[in-house]
Amino acid sequence: MNLFEINWRNFRKPRGTLYFLDKNVLQLIHTLQEDKQLSKPNEIEMQSRLKSIDKSTNMVSLMLSIIEGRRGRKETLVEKSQTIIEEINILKGFFKHANTDIAFFEKRSELSSDVLSRGYIESDEALYVSYLNIFFNLWGSYNENSSIPPKIRAEFTDKLIEYAKTINMQPQYLVVILTIGAVYGKSEALQILKPKDKNSHNAYADIAVITRLGNHMVRFSETYNCDFLTMDKGLLACFKIIKITSVSLMVNKDEGETTKLEISIDKSFLPDHVLKKLNIKP
Repeated sequence: MNLFEINWRNFRKPRGTLYFLDKNVLQLIHTLQEDKQLSKPNEIEMQSRLKSIDKSTNMVSLMLSIIEGRRGRKETLVEKSQTIIEEINILKGFFKHANTDIAFFEKRSELSSDVLSRGYIESDEALYVSYLNIFFNLWGSYNENSSIPPKIRAEFTDKLIEYAKTINMQPQYLVVILTIGAVYGKSEALQILKPKDKNSHNAYADIAVITRLGNHMVRFSETYNCDFLTMDKGLLACFKIIKITSVSLMVNKDEGETTKLEISIDKSFLPDHVLKKLNIKP
């Protein structure tokens, strides 16, 4: 049992559900805490969902939101400590019956900040951002519009795979699969990457949510009923076509706990000849 599972041990199956909050849901809670009116249908729908899970048998966790941070990049120890305080203040008092990990993070703020600032889930941010910078540059050189012409998709794909190999990134990495999915016009990938914005850090943050959630779901699914609350349509779409199937844990005293993930892809996401280039069975 790791540090954070201590917090959830009373909510093992068959009791209730362990809910992880995405950053956008926490922002919505902040809006509701300030008694502001909601106007967007997805916000109103999520408000109703939050009310429905407010039961004493459920646990609501800030874990994924805290890991993501509030600065669009990996946070320092001091910054992570500030994030924990800010996230706690937003959630505090919102749920009347459901349990939260507020008390856990308050009691272990210093230890949690240390663990999470060192990269509790992944330590490949610089590698991902470097690759995404190349992807966005190539996207701009091939086409400034929202899609890549079919006649140059193969060439674009080969350049992405070639660059991935030069930085020791396996073609099976999720970021490689999603960028190639964007080249082939897949809406799930386009919604995550947003090529027009050319913001590598934002794209990385969304991809990291997928790997973090997949890590938690696979590791804890046998012990807990897990669910993830988000209003991000791109993330929801990706979860339908990409599944994390296994997680291998590695611990480095300097970088913290890291993971190696294996994924499966819906057969309709990429053409068979592209999957073969990625050494993925169609």
